[in-house]
Amino acid sequence: HTHTLSLTHTHSVCESKLVKYGVVDEKDMLDDLLNWNTLYVSGRLHKPVNILQLPDSDSTIQDALAFNLRAASTVALLTLPKQFTEFDLFVAISSLSYTGDFRMAGAEKKGKVESIVRGNFSAFHTLYAPVFQSLVDIKLSGTQDTLIHNPMHGISVVELEDNVNIPSGIKSRFDHSNTL
Repeated sequence: HTHTLSLTHTHSVCESKLVKYGVVDEKDMLDDLLNWNTLYVSGRLHKPVNILQLPDSDSTIQDALAFNLRAASTVALLTLPKQFTEFDLFVAISSLSYTGDFRMAGAEKKGKVESIVRGNFSAFHTLYAPVFQSLVDIKLSGTQDTLIHNPMHGISVVELEDNVNIPSGIKSRFDHSNTL
């Protein structure tokens, strides 16, 4: 698939705030949310965003958005150690979209992902608390430094394939030690 974002504005002002927005073709968006072939849209939607317009009656998009968050949560857990903090969790999730991104090799600021999480920690908590509660019965505390026990530590992607839908675009990137 080609780029899924058909129109991007990165420095627009809306209600006195600097915003970045994109207009996405629905078919391309659904494909990326469900398969992670590019992580172009799905990776951006791993982070807290404001979605300006969705069709009211179409649950297909809502289901794909929910799947994308569950998949990001699962993949992040597979890459994290036995114990981690909520901050570490959100950094792992946010880092997924930069896996293989040439900009992170030097063009982007060092610490960019941590800065994104630090500045939006509360929004990350709000977005992911219900996902982790239903996915693996982890209750997130809302504090950055509380230790969390990883229920997926030591489980490989191969063991999960029958039980959890991990997007096909990311499966091949894992090595035997669950490293991307």
